[in-house]
Amino acid sequence: TEADAAKRLLQLIGQMPPSYRDVLLLRIRYGMNDREIARTLGIRGGTVRTRMSRARDWLEKNLHEKGENE
Repeated sequence: TEADAAKRLLQLIGQMPPSYRDVLLLRIRYGMNDREIARTLGIRGGTVRTRMSRARDWLEKNLHEKGENE
């Protein structure tokens, strides 16, 4: 169900590396853009973009692996 998928996604976000989770949550929860995230975390904009890309890749990989194991 949709509720199960949302629960699984939240669990995975909780398990992801903190540097990925931080940028993802600032984008999703607070609607921050790259510049705002960079300023908040004290990192460069390019680092924000890299971490966002890696966060998406991490989620995709782990959602896929989770689905195969269930």
